[in-house]
Amino acid sequence: MLNPKQKQFVAEYLIDFNATAAYKRAGYKWGSETAARANSARLIANDNIQEAIKEGMAAIAKRNEITQDWVIEVLKNNIARASQAEPVTDSEGNPIGIYNYQGSVVNRAAELIGKHIGMFPDRVHVGGDKDAPPIKTRYDADGTPIDTYKWTIDLANKLAGERHSRNDSGPAHSHNGSGESVPAPHTNGKASSIPG
Repeated sequence: MLNPKQKQFVAEYLIDFNATAAYKRAGYKWGSETAARANSARLIANDNIQEAIKEGMAAIAKRNEITQDWVIEVLKNNIARASQAEPVTDSEGNPIGIYNYQGSVVNRAAELIGKHIGMFPDRVHVGGDKDAPPIKTRYDADGTPIDTYKWTIDLANKLAGERHSRNDSGPAHSHNGSGESVPAPHTNGKASSIPG
């Protein structure tokens, strides 16, 4: 259940999908831009707010008769038109004899269609489902999902362990010619001497 200010935040967010601007327009108090960004991110992460946004987006799509099939059809039409499958026409629909190839339009539309049908192994999952995979899911060579959060933590721990084990051998020192001991550069923890 959302309170009135949260409902206003959702309504404002659905205007331009800018959480910080929606936070401000909804009437929340904010002392700085940083605070507004942080607090809007906290609101966006709220499961109830995510559900309300999802419902609001579905209502907008229904009201405007936007379906997945319609979006795919528009993308396919963009590909056909941008790749010269159809001639450029005037406002009355008559061919004007110009064929214009727009590769970036073709590539982007094809990419969006490919993402929609799951052709690419690197997928972004968005939603409030607590059981959903991580937001950014990567797959290894055999198609098994990699938990990137766990992988990052494991890597950080491994690197910290390697750094700790290098420091256990004590800092490496050399002499600078005046008899003073100074840290040896680029020795990876091994002692070296520089002739004085």
